[in-house]
Amino acid sequence: MPNFDKHQGYTSKESGFTLIEVMLVILIAGILTTMVSLSLGGSETRKLLQEREELIDSIAIIRLEAQDQGRMLGLVPFYQTATDPPRYAVVQFDPNESNKDKRWKLAEDFKIHDLPPGSELNITLSQDNAPRNQNTALEKFKVDSALNPQLIWFGNGEATAARLQILQDAKPVGDAIEVTALGRVNNDSSGSNSSIHGDQ
Repeated sequence: MPNFDKHQGYTSKESGFTLIEVMLVILIAGILTTMVSLSLGGSETRKLLQEREELIDSIAIIRLEAQDQGRMLGLVPFYQTATDPPRYAVVQFDPNESNKDKRWKLAEDFKIHDLPPGSELNITLSQDNAPRNQNTALEKFKVDSALNPQLIWFGNGEATAARLQILQDAKPVGDAIEVTALGRVNNDSSGSNSSIHGDQ
């Protein structure tokens, strides 16, 4: 039977938490942990989707630079290494270079773009909407170098038709980005050409 204390009312000899209180604390902690992990996962996906949008903007700028200045530009992905993050770079073709394997060089007016760890940019040639001479053109400008691009913008604004996909842990992030033979970005899954930065 509980003791009665005049100053504090009824007191109990037992102290501690009930089983229900302990289970309630564990349940709340579990819910909070789940919410935090979902929140962190969502922010990584948002960052990668933002990287995808930046890539689309970069492609539009590369196309305009190639067309306006009559330059041959290419896009080269680099995989993550022990010392470097995954990244991609813009390269420029130098027809005056006597060493054939050094004709593709980093374009100095474009920065190398780092991607988040664990991600990569995958570029595959697209045979859909590709010009008949695409493989011949690629072979003509191919070099034995890490800077050999698969995606090339020729000085007239045309490009090798290609499909670009950002991957995170080998899983696609967002829809693939299609670059048509006219160098335009096809950014949606419905298949219509977008007119990002003009359809010159």
